[in-house]
Amino acid sequence: MNILNELNEACNYIENNIENEIDIKEIARITNQSTDSINRFFVSMLGIIIKEYIRKRRLSLAVYDLQNSDNKITDIAFKYGFNSYDSFCKAFLNQHNVTPTQAKNPSCEVNIFPPATFEINVNGAQKIKFKICDLEEFEVYGISKNFNCQSSDRFKQEKEMWSIDYEHYPEKICQGYDGIWYGIFENGKYSIARKKEDVGFDGLEKIKIKSGKYAVFTTDKGGYAGDELSKTHDLIFNSWLKDTQYNIKREYIIEVFHLATDREKRRKNRNKNGGRNMKNTKVYVDFITEKLKKLLSIDSPTGYTKDAIAWLKAEYEAMGYAPVITTKGGLLVQLAKGCEGNGGVLVETHTDTLGGMVAEVKVNGRLRLTALGGMNPNNAETENCVVITRDGKRYEGCFQMNNPSIHVNGSYDQQDRTYDNMEVVLDEMVFSKEETKAHRDR
Repeated sequence: MNILNELNEACNYIENNIENEIDIKEIARITNQSTDSINRFFVSMLGIIIKEYIRKRRLSLAVYDLQNSDNKITDIAFKYGFNSYDSFCKAFLNQHNVTPTQAKNPSCEVNIFPPATFEINVNGAQKIKFKICDLEEFEVYGISKNFNCQSSDRFKQEKEMWSIDYEHYPEKICQGYDGIWYGIFENGKYSIARKKEDVGFDGLEKIKIKSGKYAVFTTDKGGYAGDELSKTHDLIFNSWLKDTQYNIKREYIIEVFHLATDREKRRKNRNKNGGRNMKNTKVYVDFITEKLKKLLSIDSPTGYTKDAIAWLKAEYEAMGYAPVITTKGGLLVQLAKGCEGNGGVLVETHTDTLGGMVAEVKVNGRLRLTALGGMNPNNAETENCVVITRDGKRYEGCFQMNNPSIHVNGSYDQQDRTYDNMEVVLDEMVFSKEETKAHRDR
């Protein structure tokens, strides 16, 4: 068990130096491992490398600073090792899905990452969606049972209350499972309940959901008070609570289940009867992605769609269809039979792309373009491009401003991007109009 002790010592080192520079080599020394080995161990146990674990911990603690202190965001950023306000805000948004300013509000949901502790199982170091909210009192109706146990010991009994082989309490409350259910634990008593408009029977117990300030945790893994719920419970009380400045006034726990069992049953029946499953969907998506990549790699500006159309025709023919190229160069494919008269559906798509047309070979050998298909010069600045000549030769270049240097062009930021002040610089050794034309005619 030495390795567990060493890992816990390493995590303590991280927590004690969370506001300072953390030396990965010191962590390796503490654990008697190489830096590569300790990183592999963190990845295998937590799914992330050490630096990512440290970053998640710092961004979690930053939330508490934002909500419980008057420190500026910049000061908090520097406190937790970020070099700039922007880098901190970007990392914060990436983890919490909200900005630091938004996170100052305790009711804003954030993704807390409690510190890791290593035992036989790993505790903590898992993302929890968390927020503080004020709840007004409201009533629900259901059935209760006394277990005379602590909240952490209740899960076996609670699971039995939801199970079919017990008295099956849910069926005594409402016919059907779909919707929102409440599980309330207080002083050894557990209740299963729904709001009045959702219950299906009379004579149910009226239960008050008490008003007050609540810590709210959201997880996609639930079930009827099953294993995942107990794991979440342990994560909250054994990791999150120890990491915060909050204290629980009384043992009063509300669980909110969003159940869709009937809908899930219907989905399984559809799959059983030949509906698409996830495996087949992946095959279709991979197929479509592959074909789209090939189609989009074909240069097809307005007037040059014949290559794209020819490729599409060949693809449909390979799949057993009979495509027809129209007189205007489009492609018609009948995908299904039996739609006669007014019963058909026409699906039409564009195969051309936006582009430009060479309007002039300039004195300096570069090309002035004009719009072809509605291309906006703003959207194409500094983009690589391919120039196709009338005889099918292809040349590469870059579409840029006539004076592209921000260091020399004093009006770079204010200058409009138009075809008159932008040009194509060819990837060829040409420096005059004559050299460009001669190169074209080779």
